[in-house]
Amino acid sequence: MKWFDTSPRIDLNLFIGRLCQQIRAPLLALLLIMLCTDAYADEAGTESLIKQGEQALKAGKPEQAELIFERILMDQPWRLGVWLDYALSLQQTGDNDSARAIYQSLLEKNPPEYLVPWLKQQVKAGAPLTADWHYAGAVTLLSGYDSNLNHAQAAGTLALTLPSGTLVLPLTRAAQAVAGASQFVNMDWQAAHPDDEGNWLVQAGFNSRLAPGNSDQNYQQSSLGLSRSWTGDAAQEYRGVVAAQNLEYGGIDIQRTMRAGLYQGKHWQRQESVCSISHGVEWEKFDYPTATELNGQYIGLAGELGCRQSLDWMLMLSAGVNRGDSLRPGGQQRQVELHAELGGQAGKGSWLAVTELTGLRDSTGYSPLLDNNATRGILQGMLRLEYRYPLAARLQGIASTEVFRQYSNLQLFALNGSAAWLGIRWLF
Repeated sequence: MKWFDTSPRIDLNLFIGRLCQQIRAPLLALLLIMLCTDAYADEAGTESLIKQGEQALKAGKPEQAELIFERILMDQPWRLGVWLDYALSLQQTGDNDSARAIYQSLLEKNPPEYLVPWLKQQVKAGAPLTADWHYAGAVTLLSGYDSNLNHAQAAGTLALTLPSGTLVLPLTRAAQAVAGASQFVNMDWQAAHPDDEGNWLVQAGFNSRLAPGNSDQNYQQSSLGLSRSWTGDAAQEYRGVVAAQNLEYGGIDIQRTMRAGLYQGKHWQRQESVCSISHGVEWEKFDYPTATELNGQYIGLAGELGCRQSLDWMLMLSAGVNRGDSLRPGGQQRQVELHAELGGQAGKGSWLAVTELTGLRDSTGYSPLLDNNATRGILQGMLRLEYRYPLAARLQGIASTEVFRQYSNLQLFALNGSAAWLGIRWLF
């Protein structure tokens, strides 16, 4: 569910204050606005109001459009598209200063990344608003050290249960954890097309890890995704997502994944915070070209809760079932995952903490050779800390560290690792 966020954090006092400056009796004026536009709302609802405002703009009646957009925003301040239409109506009436103030306020309230360059342009030039595609991306270069490049098991031995008893074998050097330097090149790109009903968003990514001296641990991961959001009445948002991903490890095509999701959410504003809650259903199909017996699909439910304020936080919980396309070790698998993020400002930079807890449980024994065919259970935990410091207008310095632990009743699947990186990120 971590695709995009269209929640603007903007102060309602921005346009209320503007009314108070222009109208001598602000309370009476606001009452008249509400009375005049309630007839429109009763007749066709908020979506019809938005269309009427747009038609007024096209017909060269920005004052009428301005009145309609003000009424909508007083009831539903989370509508980013309406804020932008409102700013355009102000520009067309010649109130460029108020329009720029809206753009500036949006910039200060942590808007979606794809809008940041464009909003800055509006603040600087006061150019008319267009509903065109907006593009953004980032290139990140990291260099550091990883204690377990190959995600090998923690123990240096393998215990097999045989009819004659338990046989303990030492692992070969190739099967043991490999530590060493690692270098990452991450490229992310997205294109967004906001409209009055929601957003189109296209995302693409490419991640590559190079392990000097351990080239068999190099990998490349590529992904492509498309999402569409629809904004309804009462701050409701509906979102559909489709995506594909491919992973090559050591020059071998390891995994191909297809994903889809459908979500329903809601936004609300409280003082300086904009919060959201959503829930939905997720489906995933995964194929392993070199181990087809592991092919399968996952279906489950997911929920998300978060707030954007001086201290941003987000919680995601998902639960579902992973079924194999054919008989496979362990059979059907139940999965539960908790993802949490917390971030804020620290001096001139910003920090982010991410943690994940994942529980997996098979339905049948994994192998007669492992603990007498015991049913496998796995608990994974990950913690990542990151600090970003602005070096220039579009350049950031990055420091990151990560700790990973995986526990299991079967020794073969217990592993751990830690890593640290330094690098830079260029935003465009």
